[in-house]
Amino acid sequence: MWKKNVASRILPAGIPMIEYLSLEDMLAIPHVKRWHMIKTAREQNLAEHSFMVAMLAIKLTALMPYGCVNKGVVMELALLHDVHETEFGDIPTPTKKYFEGLEADWLVHGMESAFWVTRNAMPPSSFASQKEANLVALADKLEAALFFEKEGHDEKIKARLFFDVATFAKTHFPAVHPLLDFINEACHTKELA
Repeated sequence: MWKKNVASRILPAGIPMIEYLSLEDMLAIPHVKRWHMIKTAREQNLAEHSFMVAMLAIKLTALMPYGCVNKGVVMELALLHDVHETEFGDIPTPTKKYFEGLEADWLVHGMESAFWVTRNAMPPSSFASQKEANLVALADKLEAALFFEKEGHDEKIKARLFFDVATFAKTHFPAVHPLLDFINEACHTKELA
């Protein structure tokens, strides 16, 4: 029933994590609104966000040294990284930071676990290596910055989002120059490396 994939992580034999989602779960994804606390020119939903994170994650994976991440794991994690929001809604970053400050960030992170436990499955993040999880986190941050650059109104928020992307990339991928070059271009910044 269980087998190891090429990256030596245990996965259910031939069953991607998306198989654990019901049709109801999948149909709810486009109805979750993002950016509900910040004014944007248009609404964005979870389906658009997840698709764009997956596209960016594929691009970032192609810039990594060959074989250091599993593209299938990255793709699935990117598509499913926020699917728990179909039950709990989009949790704004200020709320997440508030709970982190109270050392109660388990409350926010527990929502993802609770979502998957009710489906008798482990969160997709539990099958990803740290590099794969960081790559998806980078794609997630980059997608938010790119969306807000086009649709947002607050220049301070735009600058902070791009700063967060650049800082995260430099911290987690300091030696991956093609990836840093791509982030530099996307963030309109001077050289990170």
